[in-house]
Amino acid sequence: RDWSVAAGEYNATLQRLHNSSATSALPSDRPTDVPSVSEATSARSMSHVAIILASRSGGGGAAAMRASRYPSAAGGLIRSFVINYRSPLHLHLVSDAPSCRAGAAIAAASATAPLRTSCYDVARCVGLTRPLAPFTAMHFSSVCKLFLAQLLLGIKGSVLVLDLDTVVTQDPQPCLAPLPAPAYIGAVFDMGAMCGPFPSRCWPLAYEFAGARCREGAGGAPLNGGVLLLHLGRMRAARFAARIVAATRRTAAMLPASHRQAEWGDQEFLNNWLRLHPESLHHLPCGCNFQPLGYKAADLCGGQPLFIAHLWHVGMLSPHKATANLATHTSDPARLCPGCRSAKLATAALGGRSGCP
Repeated sequence: RDWSVAAGEYNATLQRLHNSSATSALPSDRPTDVPSVSEATSARSMSHVAIILASRSGGGGAAAMRASRYPSAAGGLIRSFVINYRSPLHLHLVSDAPSCRAGAAIAAASATAPLRTSCYDVARCVGLTRPLAPFTAMHFSSVCKLFLAQLLLGIKGSVLVLDLDTVVTQDPQPCLAPLPAPAYIGAVFDMGAMCGPFPSRCWPLAYEFAGARCREGAGGAPLNGGVLLLHLGRMRAARFAARIVAATRRTAAMLPASHRQAEWGDQEFLNNWLRLHPESLHHLPCGCNFQPLGYKAADLCGGQPLFIAHLWHVGMLSPHKATANLATHTSDPARLCPGCRSAKLATAALGGRSGCP
């Protein structure tokens, strides 16, 4: 219910801002802070979360841009996060000015802990992602998460990056635990396992397993890009942005011309990088990116606490369908814990109060 209400409020606020003088552009060279700090708190004590918002002017949206029908999902996601997160939070919104101010208003009204919000001009993503544009038809905002180290210049530690088709179900603090060195990418397995039943749709792993020329590294189970924990300082030190561009171009050159575009964009570029550089990966808890529509979800996540649900764009085409999908899995928690003997025990496991018996 809170998710649906917030989505409506965000949409209404966004419309009002577009019709007012608040539509002034964001500065392209620096973040703009929105006055939303609820009390004095040290910047060092804050956790960082980044969301790329949909924009009516054509910029932004992450996974939402594929469907382009639920920009107001940002309001539900923001509210679900700030309501559940109990620690000081710095929220980084990459968007146009009206979208950011609408998101900041939702966050400020719902926060349960000290909050700071910063806005970044989504138009900067166009230039940052241009080197990868020839290799995917996905919107530039989806790929922009791979370049956040060049956008959030003031952040040296970790940032949790969320797609718009996610919703937070309880305090996601375990998803923000420090990444062990030398890792700088935290992610969860893809529960749809598209490369398994449909390997021809997967770039470039299908060709590696099929014995094509691109056998440069160890293959592995693909990871989902909807929730990522990125250590921006280590990414800069590793020259990640320049090197992932080089790795993508090199692998694309090995593929047939008909398969040089990655259908899943940033997720496939990231999986390509991780098979070449597995040391950069740390696996997040399964419940940090639980994908209820994935056919392997119960097998991979049985009995583990659920922090962030990733409903995918097919589950987000309407708020009613999205919340119904989530309710299905939380009201019948035995689906998440096949070994649990009763729904009561499964609920306890799902809520993190006990382990799955």
